[in-house]
Amino acid sequence: MIEAWADKRRVLYCPVTRTEFYVLLTCTMQDKDAAVSPIDPDVWARSYPFMRELFVRMRDEADWPQSHWAHFQTIRLKRWSAGRVAVLGDAAHAMPPYLAQGAGHAMMNALGLAEALREADAIEPALAAWERRERPLTEHTQLWTRIYGATMFLPAPLKKVSILIERIPWIAAQYVRAANHVPTGCDAGLDINARSGAETVKNLGSARESTTRF
Repeated sequence: MIEAWADKRRVLYCPVTRTEFYVLLTCTMQDKDAAVSPIDPDVWARSYPFMRELFVRMRDEADWPQSHWAHFQTIRLKRWSAGRVAVLGDAAHAMPPYLAQGAGHAMMNALGLAEALREADAIEPALAAWERRERPLTEHTQLWTRIYGATMFLPAPLKKVSILIERIPWIAAQYVRAANHVPTGCDAGLDINARSGAETVKNLGSARESTTRF
């Protein structure tokens, strides 16, 4: 996976097969030249000259009717359930894609919901227990996703400082807390919390070693 940040724009792409690749582009709502379909390779290449070939291929080969620009936002509900009805996924806890944990939380919370229902004798107490157990980690990720995304708006000198700050073990651990979490209902046979801080930082470095910011 390759990730790059420049000029308040973000590119993330990952090969899927020998002939297909997944691409995520983000920009501000005010960046009207960038947020068009099909994309203009010249506009994006001004921020990423070394990716011009990628942008040209996207313009020519992407399935644009199946692509769209979405306004990312953070959603926090007062409650995740009412009576016997529960809400999860983006409907309950949408978050920007900066840490790539939105879908992961939707799946973890769905599994946690199934486990809570399996353990309980009644639905409503099960839903309350499920929210108490799963919500803190979800909101932790929402917070740190916003923090990470905010760095794209920093002036260049402060961006360099933010990269150094991200290497502090405690800060690094916050970014990967969800990724290192063993979901409720999974018998992983491993106590993630027993890992040393050094190993946590190593995981962060491995996960983001291909990240480049300008």
